Amino acid sequence: MRDKRHGKIDRAGTEWAARGRSTGNPLPLLPGEVRAQLARILDSPEFVVPERARSFLRYLVEQTLAGRADRLKGYTIGTAVFERDTNFDSQADPVVRTEAGRLRRALERYYLTAGQADPVLLEVPKGRYVPIFSRRAAVEPKSPAVEEPVLTRPRPAGRAQWQGATVILVALTTLIAVFSLQQMRWAEQPRASVEPALPDSPILLVMPFANLGQGNEAALYAAGVTEEILTKLSRFKDLAVLGAKHA
Repeated sequence: MRDKRHGKIDRAGTEWAARGRSTGNPLPLLPGEVRAQLARILDSPEFVVPERARSFLRYLVEQTLAGRADRLKGYTIGTAVFERDTNFDSQADPVVRTEAGRLRRALERYYLTAGQADPVLLEVPKGRYVPIFSRRAAVEPKSPAVEEPVLTRPRPAGRAQWQGATVILVALTTLIAVFSLQQMRWAEQPRASVEPALPDSPILLVMPFANLGQGNEAALYAAGVTEEILTKLSRFKDLAVLGAKHA
């Protein structure tokens, strides 16, 4: 595409047309469409970058639309956008490369979130600063897949009943065998000694009296009272008396 006023090739317009054909859309992008997309990106809350990164993106787009894409070099961008002086060395000062990486990540995030349905795609390829504009092909919404019902072959009723009866019969046979085996083991084991039967008479448990005094004499007195009570109560034949040792 040749610019009649300046007699030179408009490389940006040629690239837009080529990109339009590669995406299956014969219509090339117009500068107004690109600027509208730029404004859409800069106004989006999902495009989170500092102000100098916004100026960087705006400069790249406008220079490309003006046919000056061949001037987008590290030195030119550093002096025009980031206000470096004429002694700026893009190899020693990585400001342009750093901000370009930040800009690429911000654009990727934007098109993954708020820009999913945008008609124009704006990209800054890695390793260069000339942006690429392309028209997105219309994506037809996919109709939800209809799941076909899975037909299962029913089992014959007679066979199912026969299988159920077989399971029950096996379970009953197993229970009878286990019970019979256990009965045989019980018959072979010697009977355990018979535990002494509890007395039929009432049982009285006498606990030792607490020593509330001080000294050995008080302790001996409390123990003597306990023994005396046990001796007196043991005379009653209808009463079983137990001391603390039997508790």
